[in-house]
Amino acid sequence: VCTGNPPTYRMPSVKDHLQRFSLASRCIPWLLAQEIDAIAALASEEAAKKYNLSILAEDVQDQESVTRFVALSSPDIKTAPTGKDKTSLLLYLKDRPGALYDVLGEFAQRGINLTKIESRPSKRALGDYMFHIDCEGHLEDDEIQEVLKAVKRRTDRLKILGSYPMAVSNATTRLHKIYTRK
Repeated sequence: VCTGNPPTYRMPSVKDHLQRFSLASRCIPWLLAQEIDAIAALASEEAAKKYNLSILAEDVQDQESVTRFVALSSPDIKTAPTGKDKTSLLLYLKDRPGALYDVLGEFAQRGINLTKIESRPSKRALGDYMFHIDCEGHLEDDEIQEVLKAVKRRTDRLKILGSYPMAVSNATTRLHKIYTRK
């Protein structure tokens, strides 16, 4: 079971037998792999230990594969600035031409780099969207506090998801393994 692109070129013996599933929960593949011999999951070594899974193949990534892991905490737990941080936001924009342009301009005017911008249906009304934005900087940084005040004035709603250290991105941190039940 793999929610991304299955690494079939590294496992020619199973290439013709893989069936790709899109699952709502990221933990379901690991749980299924615990119960059913014919199911495997692309997972971290920690997940294999937690769910008592065996390794089928190692180093199955290709140059383009990237898996994103996130750690969630309660809102009262704050991370201290490291100097290499990201902040994640959800924006609900006022429905008018140029609304997104104006919000993005607030970041540009302050020299704040955006690392992600993604539109998602807001579920408030058909055709209504929210935007998930990641920017470089920490909530405790003056320029981030300043841009958030400006952005809040330009949105229907601003939800601050939090700040966290940026991920290290190199070949050794992108190793993926495939596990199955022991």
